[in-house]
Amino acid sequence: MAFLPREQPVQRVSLLTSAARFIFALVAAVVVLVIASNRGHNTNSALSKQRLPEPKSSYCQADMISPRDYAPPRTPATLEQIQVVVRHGDRVPCNVLPNEQTTWDCDGPETLSVSRIATQTSYVNDFPVKMNLWNGTCSVGQLTSLGFQQHLYLGQQIAQVYSNLISISPNLVYARSTNVIRARQSCEALLAGVFENTPFLQPIPIFAAVDSDFDILEPMSSRCPNLAKLMNDMRSSAPWIEHIANRTKLLNQLAEICQTGDLPDWNSDFDHYSDNFHTRVCHGKDLPCNKGNCVTQDMVDQVFAAAEWEWDYRYFAFERFKKVSMDMGPLLSVIWDRVKNPNGFQLPRTNNTPNVFVYAGHDDTIAPLASALNISSTVGWPPYASNIIFELWSPTDKSKQKFLRVLYNGAVQQIGSCQSTECTLADFERYFDQNIDFNYSELCGLQKPGS
Repeated sequence: MAFLPREQPVQRVSLLTSAARFIFALVAAVVVLVIASNRGHNTNSALSKQRLPEPKSSYCQADMISPRDYAPPRTPATLEQIQVVVRHGDRVPCNVLPNEQTTWDCDGPETLSVSRIATQTSYVNDFPVKMNLWNGTCSVGQLTSLGFQQHLYLGQQIAQVYSNLISISPNLVYARSTNVIRARQSCEALLAGVFENTPFLQPIPIFAAVDSDFDILEPMSSRCPNLAKLMNDMRSSAPWIEHIANRTKLLNQLAEICQTGDLPDWNSDFDHYSDNFHTRVCHGKDLPCNKGNCVTQDMVDQVFAAAEWEWDYRYFAFERFKKVSMDMGPLLSVIWDRVKNPNGFQLPRTNNTPNVFVYAGHDDTIAPLASALNISSTVGWPPYASNIIFELWSPTDKSKQKFLRVLYNGAVQQIGSCQSTECTLADFERYFDQNIDFNYSELCGLQKPGS
């Protein structure tokens, strides 16, 4: 059985303002209460009612479920449960170039107008020694206002699609996030979108692992020696070596322009360059230059293609199911347990049985999960706000088995070796038994905390 860390509530989403405190008369009270029920939504509605901007590339924003395109299963059935796994929304770079000249500001009015989000952190740079960072107010990897909008919109779409199929109540939601702020804020934004039209909403706890080194939402190579070894073996494999060797000229060009020649992490693969360039493309920022020598669009295209190959090789090719079992086996085990035993988990403190689960993670949450489900061999690097939704259906004909449907970025998928997109639990379990190793401790050579 997969290792499951203890959990703690780390944040509450407060979707309520403090209006409507005084009642002067019956008619006035009605008016005040109407205003109060809307005031918690005013700034958010102005933001969220806008259509999301057209992404500048397929990476900048994932496709999402929508009422227009959604179709229920062919088999007459009742929806019992949904589990939603998401990548955080649009962000600024996690990998910062030396002598970075780009400006990234995160205190714009769009971000601050999302008043229903509980944790909007602003950053200052007032240390007497200048940090090797960009100009502006953003911290490394910080969620942008667009990232907020993406998950607000995704939450709204989820509510519109499922509100007539299942009871969506704040008292029946379990929310889980990594300890990374951009993931937690994405989770908050999604919940704000889901419950946009719910007046006087009480806080919804968002849970996270007590120990970030034991988190079911992220690959834990620091506590999984066999996973770390597998990654080293992958980088020593013939296809990987050939991949890098064929692009040595490109790496050298990038190192000269970006001044990264003495930074090994920038020259061992294309992950760092791809991350930095993607954020620039998504926000229309200039490409790096050095003394008049600039990164060209052709070089960017080569970097993106190389990074896509690396992600496909990492999650869909090299020791595929062994690796994804170590990456996401614990999360899959939790998801599967909640599918098999929908009444077997109760929310802490309230003892309610949730029917909606939300897990907010990262690109390395979505990619191995997609691979484990055999969704596609060409998922590549998951776009911002990528989402996987598990639907548990109970057929109207009680002689038939319950079944799962899985949607990736809004599209229904045929999972593993299932015969159709309506995969019976028996077929799903058979696929897992054949491909996913849930004996995480033994598979991983797990070390205990403090060892």
